[in-house]
Amino acid sequence: MSKGPLSGVRVVEITTFQQGPVAGMRLGDLGADVIKIEPKEGDPARRHFKTIEAEFKVTGYNYYFEHANRNKRGIVVDLKNKKGMEVFLKLIDTADVFLNNMSIAAPIRLGIGPEDLLARNPRLIYAQASGWGRKGPAAHNLSFDYTGIARSGLMMAAGEDKTPPSMLLPGLGDELGGLICAWGVT
Repeated sequence: MSKGPLSGVRVVEITTFQQGPVAGMRLGDLGADVIKIEPKEGDPARRHFKTIEAEFKVTGYNYYFEHANRNKRGIVVDLKNKKGMEVFLKLIDTADVFLNNMSIAAPIRLGIGPEDLLARNPRLIYAQASGWGRKGPAAHNLSFDYTGIARSGLMMAAGEDKTPPSMLLPGLGDELGGLICAWGVT
């Protein structure tokens, strides 16, 4: 286990793609023991570059996935079956933080919403990396990096006068959102 200001803090994480994993990565960088839970097919980010046909010189290495998932341990758990849920809840019993980036409704449907987990472990920090927050008119909308950047106005600010909005660095919103989520935990 790494040393750092969060040494001794256990984070149980169910995240995919970038924003949520980046939050867990930052907590791991600070020394937390981060346990990433994945379904049997794995985080879709494991297959992301195959989907968009990106090529790297080092075959078999997915920079996108590896970047956001460093300093973590991993386990495959099926939350939709009884044994899988038992494993998850045992991890929650020993956790200081539960981190996810599911939609607001998904954890509630699974029975792992804030009220469920805090009733089981009252000292738990429940962190949900969400593009739109837990409250407000867009809270139940799914988010994606570019939708957040577009809605913020950054795409318009990055462009030249009288030109269409400009794309910024891919993942910029997810990286910042993950960092802000990690700050919220600390």
